[in-house]
Amino acid sequence: MNEPRFHVGQKVFVVYQTSRCRPEAHEEHVRIAKIGKKYGYLEGRGREIDRRFSLSTGWSCNDGHNTRANCMGFDVYASREEYQKKQHAKTEHKRLAARLISGCGRLEPMSPQTVERIHKILDEEGLFAP
Repeated sequence: MNEPRFHVGQKVFVVYQTSRCRPEAHEEHVRIAKIGKKYGYLEGRGREIDRRFSLSTGWSCNDGHNTRANCMGFDVYASREEYQKKQHAKTEHKRLAARLISGCGRLEPMSPQTVERIHKILDEEGLFAP
């Protein structure tokens, strides 16, 4: 059985969403105050529901309000390193998309050999099988 990703008292890395009013990233280490079946709760002031996050995704979730859409949500990571790995993977994914897809949304011109190598890599990874 898998060990739980989060536990009470654990110090986690929290990244708050940015907005037009607050474009800089706001992040901090916070302890977990409580764990339920589906949700964890961060230590802090204010209403408990505003500090709730999904144990499966690490995303904040407030059923009463759509805080994520209002740029008031947060994401919880087990460590800063986990967050940095995810950010690096996102950056590399965007870089690959920019290299493969032109500004008009078309695939960049490539030799048939390059296309074949790309198909082989995707097949090995089990991605996009017809």
